[in-house]
Amino acid sequence: MGDPKHRDRLADAIRKLIDHAVVSDVPDDAVSDIADTLEQIDERLKQYTRSRFRPRDLPDFTDLQATFRGDPVMGEHNPIAPPVMVERDGEIIRGAVNLGAAYEGPPGYVHGAVIAGIFDMMLGLANIASGNPGMTGTLTVRFRKPTPLHTDLAVEAVTDRVDGRKIHTKGTLHADGELTAEAEAVFVRIKLERAAEYFERMQGGS
Repeated sequence: MGDPKHRDRLADAIRKLIDHAVVSDVPDDAVSDIADTLEQIDERLKQYTRSRFRPRDLPDFTDLQATFRGDPVMGEHNPIAPPVMVERDGEIIRGAVNLGAAYEGPPGYVHGAVIAGIFDMMLGLANIASGNPGMTGTLTVRFRKPTPLHTDLAVEAVTDRVDGRKIHTKGTLHADGELTAEAEAVFVRIKLERAAEYFERMQGGS
């Protein structure tokens, strides 16, 4: 696979391209040339297509960014990901991100669907960190205030309690220290062994 830093650089360059494409007012006489260049780059990238991207194993909590490099929420190699930089603190999962124009909903603020996606990922990781892997059943997000773009955001998630097969998980989102959103979710618990088998099967394993 080579040096991951090179892939990080490629994804970051495409991420900036997406952001600029959203906010740029490209004159008509330049659109065609730019599109031609991008199509040529796409043809080059297609030469190196891989059959598998996501890892087949359960997350390695010693390096979550490496484990989820292709994830659409926290994947450093995925240009559509913000990406959220995540770390584990015991059973708590903490994330940091600064979202640009590509993630805009209301003018100047983050799209609610993007926030919900971040919560879903973070809460799921918190469940695995607590030894309670599960699949999302319901996710409820309370938007306390609009979450601004181009602002340092801090996300935190933790498993609250387990009731039989139901895992209750909660999370918060702060923008420069101010609470802007909260989340509660109910996950359906699965055994670690089953989670590993499911992960393998979904990635095309035998």
